[in-house]
Amino acid sequence: MQRHIWCGLRETSSFVIRPNATFDKAVALYRFDAELRNLLFSKILRTFTVIVPTTLPIEQRTRVGLLLFIRTRHSKQPLDYPEILKLLKSRGLIIRDESMAIECLNVVSYFRLDNYFHPMESDKIRHIFKPNSYFENVVDLYEFNRDLRELIFTAIQA
Repeated sequence: MQRHIWCGLRETSSFVIRPNATFDKAVALYRFDAELRNLLFSKILRTFTVIVPTTLPIEQRTRVGLLLFIRTRHSKQPLDYPEILKLLKSRGLIIRDESMAIECLNVVSYFRLDNYFHPMESDKIRHIFKPNSYFENVVDLYEFNRDLRELIFTAIQA
């Protein structure tokens, strides 16, 4: 069974992978154009294709010393805070104080609050909110969870 080992530099019981000139060029040219980079990385992946016995334990088959991540292109553009609030409003969330909401997003960030929106969603796929869902309730739930976490960790450490 063939597996791609991405620029692995770790020795296992069955094989040793060492960097070569292609690897050195890839590191040197990493900041170049995306198409050139993708072409180069595909060549590296072909270079480091090795036969890994499937009889090895899973820990040994998946160990890799160094990973290089290939940049992916995303179709969604990042939104600023007023655009995020506009999107949330279009999905049915009620925001009483927009300046407080923008300040909260600035301090806490949307991605940390994201999980606290889920209980208020009626449609989990399209992210449509239930009636009478307020942004302030999301912030209150976040603050309650933060305070509870702080109390629990303080009690554990004591």
